[in-house]
Amino acid sequence: MYTLDLDSSYKHRLLAEIHVAGKYDKPYCIDCIIDTGCINTLIDETVLRNTKHTELGFSRTTHLAGKSFSANAVVLLQVDFGGLKADKVIVFAAPLVGTPVYGRMLLGLNTMNNWIYTVKRTSHVIEFSESQSLPMGAKAKNRYTNYFDLHGKYVLVEAH
Repeated sequence: MYTLDLDSSYKHRLLAEIHVAGKYDKPYCIDCIIDTGCINTLIDETVLRNTKHTELGFSRTTHLAGKSFSANAVVLLQVDFGGLKADKVIVFAAPLVGTPVYGRMLLGLNTMNNWIYTVKRTSHVIEFSESQSLPMGAKAKNRYTNYFDLHGKYVLVEAH
């Protein structure tokens, strides 16, 4: 079981600090909004500049906070959620100025659904556990993530 501490000062948003593989071989800390109502994980382009990542070469139109924008698919080389480390996590990057995600990351279901998780609002934590039946389990040879494309089609992407 892995535990990600939530910022207790936020009453209406679940906010946590996560670490991603950063440039210069140092972990880079990101404020992350946990959004179990959002399908795709988003990251602000300004944050992406400080991470080790690979561009996948495709984008999709995304809607957030009443704005519509094009978001590029990228792979973060490693993300640490309170000790649960995931390699090759697919996220969508865009300039998110004027949204609650500006300078942050929004963790959506395409990432969250790779584990069993429980949000405990009263104790301000999210507990993650691995499952052998879900794609990112400890024994997985490759890492996967999923999202819904522009036409609502479910897509599973393998990241080597």
